[in-house]
Order: sequence, then C-alpha cells, then structure tokens
Amino acid sequence: MNSRYSILNHQNLERSYTSINQHIRPLEHNELCHYISDSIQKTLKLDVENTVIVNNQHPDWIEFSTIFYRLKSWDWNYGQSPSFIESLETEFSWGHVELKLNVDAGVITKVYYDTTIQYHNMMNDLSQAAIGYPFNAKSVISIVCGLLLTHSEHYDELMALSEWLQQEIA
Repeated sequence: MNSRYSILNHQNLERSYTSINQHIRPLEHNELCHYISDSIQKTLKLDVENTVIVNNQHPDWIEFSTIFYRLKSWDWNYGQSPSFIESLETEFSWGHVELKLNVDAGVITKVYYDTTIQYHNMMNDLSQAAIGYPFNAKSVISIVCGLLLTHSEHYDELMALSEWLQQEIA
C-alpha cells in the first residue's frame, strides 16, 4: 500500500453531493454564451464581441475518437519528435549520477554517463541496454529488470535509479 494514501480514512472522505441544477435555474444557450464570452474577455483581455459559440447536438464522435487516439499515441508524442538530448543529474546516498540520453524519433540511441567508479560496470551495462528502447518510463522498468540479472548485488541502487529515472522521464 502506498504510504501517502494509508492515512486516509474512508469515513472522512464521505460527503454529500448535489446537482447545481437544484440550486439555480437552468441557463439558456444564449445566456451561457454571454457568460463564457464575458469571462474570456475579462480573463484573457480578448475581444470576443463577435464570437459565436455553437451548440452542436451531434458532434462527430468518430472523428473525435480518431484524432484523440492519434494524439494520445506514443508515436505522436515521441515518435514524431525531433532529436534531442535529455540531461539528467542527481545525488544518491551511494553516489553521484549524471546521464545524457540521445533520443532520435522517440528512441534512445546513445547514453553517456558519469558516476562513482564502484558503479561503472552497472552504468556501462545500463547505457548499452537502453539503446533502442522508447524514451518513456515503462522502458526504464524493462531496462532495469534486465540489469538485475547481471547486477543483483546492486539491487538497492538499481531500484533507486529506476525510480528516479521514471519520475524524470514521465
């Protein structure tokens, strides 16, 4: 169980919920448009005087779903991204770690590292194992699981490294 949730008590979370419609009269479409336009004008300081808000009763759900899943996909978020270098650096109780990951089309292509000499072999293996993996938090888990087979003596260090990398990449 995650410790930050263990202190919660279900009875403390119970609340009574109500519908806003029970407290105010229903808004007409034109009235709602007026409130939205006023809010946009005040908040963003934009001229929305001639803005028309359309009440589309039948949205194109097929087109929406298609676009939503395309934009949500890994390929859209990372696969079409330009090449970049992710620089990460932290201090662990066991030493300093600095990583530079070259990422092309969302895939890790090269890893440079600097760390304490005691963990050089582990980090060298990590830098080789990461090549070809997608640049995402799930990949870190796979990479570290593979390293646990050959570096079981560094279990705690690998777990700390994995947690840190997942947080940084997510």
